[in-house]
Amino acid sequence: MSRNKRKNWILPAALLVYTLALLGIICSVTLYNGHVSYTLDDAYIHMAMAKHVAQNGVFGITPYEFSASSSSPLWTFLLAGCFFIVGPLEWIPLLLNWLCGMGIIIALWKFANRTGISKGSTSVLLIAAIAFLPMIPIAMTGMEHLLHTAAIIAMAYTLWPLLNRNTKDGFLTAIPLGIWSAIAVSSRFETLFTSTAILLALGLVKKWKSALVCALGTALPVLGFGLYWVANGQSFLPNSVLIKGSVPDVSGFVQTLNSLGMDAFNTLVTTPHLFILVLLLAVGLWKNLNSDTHWTQRTLLAAVAIVATLLHLQFAQVGWFYRYESYLIALSLASIALLFNKGIKDSKSTLLARVAEGFIIVLCIGPLAHRAVIAHCNTPQATHNIYQQHYQSGLFLKKYYNTVAIAANDIGAINFLASPRCLDLWGLGSRETMLLHMKGALTTQRIREITQQRNVKIALVYDSWFHDQAALPEEWIKAGSYTIQNNVICGDESVAFFAVDPAEEEQLRHNLREFSKELPEGVSWKEYGITAAETDE
Repeated sequence: MSRNKRKNWILPAALLVYTLALLGIICSVTLYNGHVSYTLDDAYIHMAMAKHVAQNGVFGITPYEFSASSSSPLWTFLLAGCFFIVGPLEWIPLLLNWLCGMGIIIALWKFANRTGISKGSTSVLLIAAIAFLPMIPIAMTGMEHLLHTAAIIAMAYTLWPLLNRNTKDGFLTAIPLGIWSAIAVSSRFETLFTSTAILLALGLVKKWKSALVCALGTALPVLGFGLYWVANGQSFLPNSVLIKGSVPDVSGFVQTLNSLGMDAFNTLVTTPHLFILVLLLAVGLWKNLNSDTHWTQRTLLAAVAIVATLLHLQFAQVGWFYRYESYLIALSLASIALLFNKGIKDSKSTLLARVAEGFIIVLCIGPLAHRAVIAHCNTPQATHNIYQQHYQSGLFLKKYYNTVAIAANDIGAINFLASPRCLDLWGLGSRETMLLHMKGALTTQRIREITQQRNVKIALVYDSWFHDQAALPEEWIKAGSYTIQNNVICGDESVAFFAVDPAEEEQLRHNLREFSKELPEGVSWKEYGITAAETDE
């Protein structure tokens, strides 16, 4: 069998490994829960919005009002298209993630072929991507991160020939990069960090037309969605970006220093899996720059990965079930495979230097492997937690308060399964509370006023989240709580139910008692504000 034919077997083998691994975790989750569910309530936020787009034509967390609750409009509209055709089926996000995961593998394989990465390095790259992103746990989040990662790798693939100083700069040749930039930023707004790094790289090789196409591809979707949200009474950026993002603070010396890059450094040293990748990129970059007379395609791509990582760490979050930095890991792994496959192999090194390089490569496996093992082990339990708490809360509302005005702080499953008039006290689904959170002005009195204005009847919240100036109003009557065990993902192990309207207390207690009989094993029910004698009655 020829070398090329042997190399062609790498792709189907990797696709098979990914598919079998995903089927395995789906089976384990189904056996564990008796139901397929996702590891994050956020997945149901997209599903709720997609359902309302498909069924009601409303881009919002509820069918009653518009809300800029999605920082991945492309994912929401993809789900909406599927829901419009086949209905709001819960397995649709999982199917899309399976396809997006295959897209990552294909994109990495094509990138390896285009850049000349060897057969052995290509095999290691594909398996490392499956294991270390980690693709299976991220697929089980039911969210858009695999789509975003696939688009980022496609950007790297289309960027590669443009980084060659000898190729002609032109608008037409850069169109594929512009298209994938638009897809990527419509999937996740963090693409802005990668695009910024790419623009710097294109500037170094004086590819100004290509840089313009990339900039337009990135900027136009952001501008278009921003104007769409503003036209519907929202802010230019989605609520999640405004709530979770980091803005420069120059109120003092330390704050200014942090805004100038120390935030990125502090986060980097506390996330060893990213630290080791940046270290490997830096070592490979230094090695290649020493052996080459000027910036090459591989060194420019490595610089893109480093700059994108540092920008992300400065202005965005990492973690939260391993998903936020997945695209950075994929881009870094591709760049590292390229650097250590070709650049270092072609350079002259002493035996000691090669031993040191090998040691560093082996060292990087530790943090990535540790993170991957924890992710895979936690996935079944996380899906169980979401099913026990968020999913059951949604079923409770669907049965007793399907169209009633309610308040909550986790808004995904409850708005996908039911259709309450939902006030999001944490701000993702409700603009008024989002603005108060951003200003640090959410107080007990403001909670009282907003819930009264919206005629809220009941609330289901993590009461541990609301304290000090933002404590829940004392007149709210805590009727009961549902508590889960072995929590690895939910914001609190107990969700509390309050009668916001005192007239609802008796009915709420009755409903909670009745629904407690339907709770899955492992969920305990507790009633508050009632004597033992009354409970017996």
